[in-house]
Order: sequence, then C-alpha cells, then structure tokens
Amino acid sequence: MVSLCVGFCEGGCAAIVDSGTSLLAGPTVTPGKVCAQAGLCFSSGAQSVSSNIETVVGKENGGLGDTVYCEVCQMAANEATSDHQRLMDRLQIYELVELKVSGDGPLGQGIANAVGLALAEKYLAARYNKPDAEIVDHYTYCILGDGCQMEGISNEACSLASHWGLGKLIAFYDDNHISIDGDTEIAFTENVDKRFEALGWHIIWVKNGNTGYDEIRDAIKEAKTVTDKPTLIKVTTTIGFGSPNKANSYSVHGAALGAKEVDATRQNLGWPYEPFHVPDEVKKHWSRHTPDGAALEAEWNAKFSAYESKYPEDAAELKSIVTGVFPAGWEKALPELAGLPTMELIHKDGTHPTNTFIC
Repeated sequence: MVSLCVGFCEGGCAAIVDSGTSLLAGPTVTPGKVCAQAGLCFSSGAQSVSSNIETVVGKENGGLGDTVYCEVCQMAANEATSDHQRLMDRLQIYELVELKVSGDGPLGQGIANAVGLALAEKYLAARYNKPDAEIVDHYTYCILGDGCQMEGISNEACSLASHWGLGKLIAFYDDNHISIDGDTEIAFTENVDKRFEALGWHIIWVKNGNTGYDEIRDAIKEAKTVTDKPTLIKVTTTIGFGSPNKANSYSVHGAALGAKEVDATRQNLGWPYEPFHVPDEVKKHWSRHTPDGAALEAEWNAKFSAYESKYPEDAAELKSIVTGVFPAGWEKALPELAGLPTMELIHKDGTHPTNTFIC
C-alpha cells in the first residue's frame, strides 16, 4: 500500500517537472497535494470507476482530489499513451470521463458544492426511495484545506450541512499548516475542530495523514456510523512529503519542485522509475476496479429497471432531474404573473416562479 501511494506521489512529481507547471498554473497539483490526498483514495471511491463513467444517483463515488481523480480515471478507465494524452489537463479529463463538478476554483466553493450534493442525495432519497426499492443511497466526500477553512462561504455551507443533518457528507480537512504565503500561523490560528463541533459536526482526527492509511479507513468507517450529522475528518499531513529540502514549506505550495529536487525526492522515497511511468503493481491495483465498477453499475441499473417498471412516473421524474431535462409541459406549472418579478414580489408573494422549481 505504501508503494502504491509513493507511486502516485512520484507520478505527480514527474508530471510537474516534465510539464514545467505548478499548483497555480498547470495540469497537476503539487506533489505535496498528491501525497496529502493519495491515501484517501485507497479508502473509498475508486471502486466505482468503470470505462463507462456516467451519472448514477445511487452509486457511491469518491470525492477525490483533482490530480488523484485524474490519475485514477486515466489508469482505471482511459490509458494515456501519447505525449498529448499524458499532458491532458483536469478539464479535458473531466470531459473525457463525464465528471460534472470540478474541485478546482475559488477557495471554499468545493465544500459548498459538496453540501449541495449531499442535500440533493437526502432530498432524492426521501422523495423517490420506496420501502421495497432504495435506489438513492450514496455518500458525498470532499477534501478541503486550510485556505478553504478561511473562507466565509465554507462556514455558512457547513452550518447548513449540520442544520440539515447531512449524515452522508464526509469532509477531509487536509491540515498541513501551510498557505501560499507561509505557515498558517501568520494569519489563521483558530481551532477548526472546535468550530466544526460548535456547528454540529462529528469530528475525527487522523494524526498521521502521510502514511496512516489504516487510520483513514477506520475514520471513514466511524463516520458512516454517524447518521444524523456530517463528519469532518481532520487529516494532519506534511505538504511536499518526501522532498528532502522543500517538505513542510510554502515553496512547494505554488511552484514545481524542479528537476534537481525531484531527483532527490525519488532517491529519498526509493523511486527509480522514469517520468510518467506507472509500475505494473500500481496499474493492476487500479485496473481491477474497472470490472468492479462495471458490476456495481450493472447492479444499480438492474435495480432501477425494476423500479421503473413498478413506479414509472417517479422513475421518469427522477430521470429528468438527473439529466437536467425538464418534463413535458413544465411551463404550465409556472404561475401566470404579469411582467418580471419585482423585489417586493420576491419578498411577499409566495407564488414566485422559483418556488415551482424548488418544490
């Protein structure tokens, strides 16, 4: 297991050096981020990767970090062979495997997205599951860092997550104490655990996030036993783990290691392979998830077919929600209001058009 994680880490290092990019500019995140997140993907998520990845509301999907997700998809479903494919950026890979929500973007947006996704799961389960057919039953995972914790939107979203009792939301807090400007001590010293506890979350602390894979797995298992509130798993990590000269420093946050430091990191971690090379052991580990994922998808599709036969109207409605296609005659449900809504109408009139879509 350790060698598999090292493979992910060094693969990321090599890709960064060869492409000359960094966390802020290119197709891969820094090695520190790869290391901080790679351990998480072994615990969940990749088991549902298949060569036909598509939207399935009942299939558990791992909320992996950008680079980890991209590498998993490339190894398990879409093998990269040409130089162009090797340097595909996140958005190209997301399009290739039909991932709809990117984890990249302004700080705090990812956890806010995750809260919305977890709320959607709870709503859809309450609306469409039947005593004899549980077709919506999945977890939402999210990875957030110190920067995300500094943002106001993340606190607002996490407050709502607790208020709504989103017990199937599991967030991993990558606690590495490093920002792009230096140690977080210069600007961020609050007790995140206590804040989330006050918000009403269940808190778990994994102290060895660099190599504590069993601890992370156990934390996920514990989180799944808590059904009435979301869980924050604080995973304390070392940014740039394995780098002899840049580990635990802000210099590895926003810039590539450089060829010299990557060579030193390879030696430090005992990694003799060439850039972009994925050892057979790593390939086998991920490729075995392809048939597993296909089997899970086939199982869910069969379950949904039975549901569709027994509850055709609900099935059609759920399909329209998942695909984003409005049902026929949807415009007839809109209230007939003269002109566009005014602010007074929005605040005072319960027949505002958006209520039709929400309800």
